[in-house]
Amino acid sequence: MQIYELFNLIANSALIIIILSLTHVRTRFITFDITMLFRVLFWAFIIVILYRFLAKYVFPVFKITKMASDRMRQMQHKMEEMEHKVNNRSTGRSHIKEGDYIDYEEVK
Repeated sequence: MQIYELFNLIANSALIIIILSLTHVRTRFITFDITMLFRVLFWAFIIVILYRFLAKYVFPVFKITKMASDRMRQMQHKMEEMEHKVNNRSTGRSHIKEGDYIDYEEVK
């Protein structure tokens, strides 16, 4: 949201410059001439184009890679939990209580 607010500020300042240049208001410290106006508009246009490019192509890539890494971490965590459960079950079953019957195969 901060970038959006920044572009709103730039757009508002460009409108103020246009209004001041159209009404021929001149101050003692700042004079608005047409070249300065075009320079500001040009850079505002370049910044908006750059922001749109980043918002459309670059930011989604970062978001997707972050989501993918989060999902991979979740899957690894689930797999570790499943392994832990299986190991607990297998160790519990391999323990033979005294008096239990053990299968016997004759070796030839």
